[in-house]
Amino acid sequence: MFGETPTADGKKRFFTLNKAVTDSRVKPVGEWNTLEITARGPVLSLWVNGAVTCQFADCGLPRGRVGVEGEGYRIEFRNLKVKELR
Repeated sequence: MFGETPTADGKKRFFTLNKAVTDSRVKPVGEWNTLEITARGPVLSLWVNGAVTCQFADCGLPRGRVGVEGEGYRIEFRNLKVKELR
């Protein structure tokens, strides 16, 4: 997980969690990966193929947009679901 996120004071902050990733868990090319991103308050968690691989503890804003991207590679998504946590 990395990118730019707005902070509560309206500024933008760049973050990268490459060093915080505990296990890549990515399947080989041609196989589908299962990912889950959970945003609970200021904490974002990334779950990849059965385990949490990274957490970002200070997101900055409790609400915002969701985006997915492929960083220069062809990528396909299927079965995208968004649900509100209660």
